[in-house]
Amino acid sequence: LAVYFFLSRQKGYANKEIALRLRISDRTVQTHLTRVFHKLQVTSRTEAVHRCMAQGWLPIPDDYMIYSTP
Repeated sequence: LAVYFFLSRQKGYANKEIALRLRISDRTVQTHLTRVFHKLQVTSRTEAVHRCMAQGWLPIPDDYMIYSTP
């Protein structure tokens, strides 16, 4: 279920779209995301998606750009 959330976020789906697809409430989506953020020790969806891709839990899209900071 968590991987589906992040695949959906990676594709740009909003919480409401995820909720409709899974037939659950928006609040349930948010609750699951909050719990996953805590487990991953991240504070944003972007961080969570990046962490999941870095761990190999999500595929890295062909058009994914890696930006480095100086």
